Amino acid sequence: MSTSSQTGLDDIRREIDQLDQTLLRLIEERLAIAARVAASKGDGPHFRPGREAMILNQLAQQSSLAPLMIEGIWRQIMSANLSRQSVMRLVMSGKDHGLMPTMNWRFGLEVTPIETQDHADALAMLAKGEADLAILPHWDHHPDGWTGPWQDYTALDSRVWLVATAPFFPTSKLTPAALFSRHRPDPSALDVTLIWNQGKYSEKPGYHLDLDHAVGVFQKP
Repeated sequence: MSTSSQTGLDDIRREIDQLDQTLLRLIEERLAIAARVAASKGDGPHFRPGREAMILNQLAQQSSLAPLMIEGIWRQIMSANLSRQSVMRLVMSGKDHGLMPTMNWRFGLEVTPIETQDHADALAMLAKGEADLAILPHWDHHPDGWTGPWQDYTALDSRVWLVATAPFFPTSKLTPAALFSRHRPDPSALDVTLIWNQGKYSEKPGYHLDLDHAVGVFQKP
């Protein structure tokens, strides 16, 4: 390599280094602002999948990058912010090890789920307040189902809701998951309500948790 070529390459690398420093400072600023938002929530739920969905959709619309690449980057940022706000207790069935990559994609590599014997135990822990989120197989992909156990927790004093799915942007490399919480999901721009009635699931566009047999709401790109 000629001296002039090496000099040009060094200049480009310095530009990259400067951009890396700028990106790092901006991420730190974002986390600091997010901490102020979290402090203003008080005892409200910190996990806001509707808000996350709106952020990801806006970013994807404004960028030429692949949506899945955007989600991969921002999931790490949002997961870091969530872990700073509170210790997120995630519970899943020990039978669902195929969902671990999906869980790590959504919540980062530092989160270790509480493992239970089956879906009924996972939902029971959630309903009792012993966990913040339950990670279950997507209703289109679950082999043995969680619908029966879920119906045990539809009373107001023990209600659990579907609040999101993962991943957000479609990919064949991750097993789809359903996320359940004791808190109602916050609305987003493109919500879909999941209904369980007469032995089957149906999806109704929009936020309709007042409907009979509503399992909950998830967000779409």
